[in-house]
Amino acid sequence: LLSGPGFVQGQLDRVLNEAKMKCPLYSPDFFIQDVEVEYEALNSLEMDDQRLKYATTVFLLVGSSALVVFLMFKVHALIVKQSHLAWLKSLPYDHVFKIHMDQ
Repeated sequence: LLSGPGFVQGQLDRVLNEAKMKCPLYSPDFFIQDVEVEYEALNSLEMDDQRLKYATTVFLLVGSSALVVFLMFKVHALIVKQSHLAWLKSLPYDHVFKIHMDQ
């Protein structure tokens, strides 16, 4: 969403172009002094309202789905915990003590 695949490719091209100037062993283009290479500014792609709305919608759907799944797991854990406590309360003390000692 930043500027598309062209932005990343441009940054990688710049790093590779400068790398050959910084390697004294393998490159005839090596410069002893530190040379600052200047590049033209990248043309940033304008994000229109449609793409922004789509990205926002996808983000909200994924976030809300993750929240619903998380809450479902929490509710399930709470129900299981309550049922286990109710089951333990229904057992005689000797059985509860034996279960405790076996763990």
